[in-house]
Amino acid sequence: FASFTSNSTRYQPFRLPRRAEPVNLLAAQWLDLNPAQGGDIYYYADADEEIFVVSWIDIPRYNAGDETRQTFQLVLNGEGVIKYQYADDNAPGSNNCIGIQNENGRDGLSIYWGNQDAGPDGRACEIMRSWVRVDPVDGRVSPGNREELTLTLDAAYLIEGDYEADVHVLSNDPDDPDVVIDVAMFVDGEPDIRLVWDDDFGYPDIVDWNDNGIFPDIFADQPYDIEITVRNIGTAVLNIDDISTDNAYFTVDRDTMVIDPRHKAFLTVTFEAEEDGDYDATLTLHSDDPDESDIEIDLHAETFDPPIADFEPLRISKKLAKGTSTEELLTIRNHGDESPLRYDTEVEIVSEPGRDGGERISRRTGLGLPDDSPGPLRYNNRERTFEVPDDALQAAVKNGTATERQLSAWEAYLTELERYDVMPRRDIRGGFDEYGYVWRDEQEGLVDYEWIDITGIGTRLRNVTDDWNSGALDMGWTFNFYGQDFNSLRVCSNGFISFTSDSRSYQPFPLPNDAEPFNMIAAQWVDLDPSDNGDIYFFTDADQELTVISWVDVELYRGDANTRQTFQIILSGDDQIKLQYADDNPAGTNSSIGIQNDDGSDGLRIHWGAADGGPSGKAYGITRSWVRIDPRVGQVDREDLLE
Repeated sequence: FASFTSNSTRYQPFRLPRRAEPVNLLAAQWLDLNPAQGGDIYYYADADEEIFVVSWIDIPRYNAGDETRQTFQLVLNGEGVIKYQYADDNAPGSNNCIGIQNENGRDGLSIYWGNQDAGPDGRACEIMRSWVRVDPVDGRVSPGNREELTLTLDAAYLIEGDYEADVHVLSNDPDDPDVVIDVAMFVDGEPDIRLVWDDDFGYPDIVDWNDNGIFPDIFADQPYDIEITVRNIGTAVLNIDDISTDNAYFTVDRDTMVIDPRHKAFLTVTFEAEEDGDYDATLTLHSDDPDESDIEIDLHAETFDPPIADFEPLRISKKLAKGTSTEELLTIRNHGDESPLRYDTEVEIVSEPGRDGGERISRRTGLGLPDDSPGPLRYNNRERTFEVPDDALQAAVKNGTATERQLSAWEAYLTELERYDVMPRRDIRGGFDEYGYVWRDEQEGLVDYEWIDITGIGTRLRNVTDDWNSGALDMGWTFNFYGQDFNSLRVCSNGFISFTSDSRSYQPFPLPNDAEPFNMIAAQWVDLDPSDNGDIYFFTDADQELTVISWVDVELYRGDANTRQTFQIILSGDDQIKLQYADDNPAGTNSSIGIQNDDGSDGLRIHWGAADGGPSGKAYGITRSWVRIDPRVGQVDREDLLE
């Protein structure tokens, strides 16, 4: 439930109305629910649209199973309407209450109460004040006397049209126990126009194409569109019979509109000039809004001379011995005299040994993640990352000792993770990250699947428990990872290694993120428990410069034989990483595969989420690309150059 005034957390519902807290109550599905056992609560508000929504998603009853999960919402709008809605597969809500009550519990509505075989399933109900009301609603008239009833007709929030109702006066008069009074009302509505556009473009004072962060450059002979929302918040149809500008360089995509009450439409204004300059105009909308028949909006845009790019050389050809590298200068010049030249770079692999040269693969190097990667996890212009609970909090949640504050932080964290629950990439390679790492898989022969069985030659790690970390294991040779040399590593039972972190984290997140574990290689980061079944092996050979870590038949936490995971991480002397997975490997629920550097600012995401697959019979190779560009993104000022 929700309340406008009460902080009550009462879990035992009662029939409404009742003179008891919570008051000023909106009970969409009042019963004893426990989000700590699963599910989430969301809210959304939009002042312009005058709407507020609260949604309870997949929340089970207290100390009950998944079959009791509830999904429902309440919606408030600017017309004073309350709406309750319930998912199609909503579970019955035993002993629940649906309704409303006022500030003292003396007035309200009881829509549903008790142990009936339902909590609504796939239904919606609306609560609103009736347009016809009688006061008082009941009473007593002494013999020979009379009483007056006040009949109120309320057109507030009603749209234009005819309304009819029957008012029944029920009494103990044996001859006329039900007197019907016919009521008819016509609402003469009015349209009411309201225009809204993005704050970045100057709302509400002006529509400005410059200095908004959306259009970094405005050049002549190029179209630039801005969308304006036209709303009719009135109670009658809005007719806009003329939409125009007084400057031919500013155009609109339509010259008339018809908008129903409480609906909206979209108007696109396009700026396109023939030459550089500073331009102003007025957009005018003429309508039948009785209060604002003509609305005028100022428009502004300024165009600039474009940059003129020149690149030298256009071809680089080198012959290198294995294990060597070279650097070549690529010069970017901006011959323009006004605007900066902004660039990012893309490497298109034309051919490589072992791959069909006719298949070109492009990767943008100016962006940290592939274009289809979700959310704000970016390297350039990073929006933000989310807080990750530390190992101590994770352990408290798992063993049932977490405080309410810890549980709240944990639930907030899981909610954030849901935003990134996406399908794994199906491409045969991915990257670049900022450092230049790319990943490839065994398709097209880019990476060879060659399982290395170390169960007979390696060391079976001892005393392995749930959420366990080995501490530093000596490799006997040096491996370079994100430009740093390491000769030891740490193994976590939950499917990852780190060169520096002793983390035992069992809850994965999409990589990279600025949270421990850092200097990380995640082969199948998921909540595994070797204490139930399976083993972890470690093998290293300094002469061959080879280290292998294998998880063999390790079950998911509280899993069974159907959840057993077999996979391995291979590090080699050429600083390459290989991740390999057994043929019959099951899906890794909500697993994470990838790498990240020493502060989480850079990394590769190969797989994230509860998608169909922890990899089975696959191999991923992670290596630094043979061609890299630095800097990958940048800006060249006017009449300047960059190498």
